[in-house]
Amino acid sequence: MYSEQEIVDAILKSIADVAKKAVTSAPYDRTYRGFIKSVSSGVYTVQIEGMDYQIKSSGTYAVGDTVYVLFVQNNPNNKLILGKAGA
Repeated sequence: MYSEQEIVDAILKSIADVAKKAVTSAPYDRTYRGFIKSVSSGVYTVQIEGMDYQIKSSGTYAVGDTVYVLFVQNNPNNKLILGKAGA
């Protein structure tokens, strides 16, 4: 038999899991910090949270720069570099 506290804890964990999933996939703009790993012909490889993304940009960035990247409507296929972090 489960105690009342165990039942409450399980319900709260389920609510938190559902809320986290909803927020993570919600279609609103999200800004991430990443760093430039490489550059070739105006296409930057930016690492964000362990994932590499190829992003075209007319800006000038160097390997090792920390940048802000916008995922429009939380879509990683629609992204752009906003600028250097701390600049």
